[in-house]
Amino acid sequence: MGRQRTLLIAKLLGTKMMPDRWDRSQSIISGLHLPIQTITYRGVRHDPEPVLNDIIAFFKANDGDEPATITPHQYPSAQQNP
Repeated sequence: MGRQRTLLIAKLLGTKMMPDRWDRSQSIISGLHLPIQTITYRGVRHDPEPVLNDIIAFFKANDGDEPATITPHQYPSAQQNP
């Protein structure tokens, strides 16, 4: 299963996370025309601990009926989809 998943991700999104997969993901998200905010952080992989404050701020900002974005405090990417 792991190898098949890896091949499928490479086929659909690209082999390199930056910029291939990021750019393709941003293209897909933009096409949805939804209020989606995406942020990358340098040096942070799948461990949310370094950006936990931003995650908490995001959910607090989006506790109402209207979507809200946050201003990330560390390493915002060049591209964001507010």
